[in-house]
Amino acid sequence: MKNQVFTLLLAVFMCITANAQTNTNQNKLQAIVQTTEINQFFDGLFDKLGIKVIDTKENLTLVQEGGKIIVNAGLVDSEVDFILELESRNIDNVERFTSDGKIDAEEATAIAGVFFTPFTKSTLKNPILSANSKRKAAKIDDLTHVKLVNSKNEVIASHTLVYAAKQWLVFEGLVGNPQRVFTLSAHSAMVYQKQVSKAIKIGSNKGWLTFLKWWKGWREENSVKM
Repeated sequence: MKNQVFTLLLAVFMCITANAQTNTNQNKLQAIVQTTEINQFFDGLFDKLGIKVIDTKENLTLVQEGGKIIVNAGLVDSEVDFILELESRNIDNVERFTSDGKIDAEEATAIAGVFFTPFTKSTLKNPILSANSKRKAAKIDDLTHVKLVNSKNEVIASHTLVYAAKQWLVFEGLVGNPQRVFTLSAHSAMVYQKQVSKAIKIGSNKGWLTFLKWWKGWREENSVKM
């Protein structure tokens, strides 16, 4: 009888372990149906994207290749364009919002909300964007509020940008008295990220000047000076 109970418990444990292994964040991302619509949504955001999953300690690399996104285990910091720190719940949300292979306006906003602050934190670590002389020349405020809103103008995600000690600090939520407030739709947020990713990839003075000219127009359309 004891042997039977032990065997049953062992079988249950093995089933739970197997299920946990197949339910990793890597498998969740790999399971996303990669339709043309979904791939176009992410196209231009990155070539290689690193993801560090905080709660499971997983390190993943997403590679855009041949119109598809390949998910690999492991991460080499120097080989990726950006590194995002996410939690499993963030990946669960992306999986849920893309489950039917389509992305409507509300799903686009929800997905943008997942990446909104992590992408900003990673992007602003770029030495060009964090250089104080270039920030002053471009007249970029040192305390800014940024809000992502849906079609009903409800805030889905927000963060505060503070320039201090020659670096950008990014805080979730809105703190302090801002000098400028950005209010972004999912489309505006995604367009910005694709433009800045393009400038980083090109990496030339001409590329950054082209981005700056574009950014100034985008800033006027999407923000208010306080």
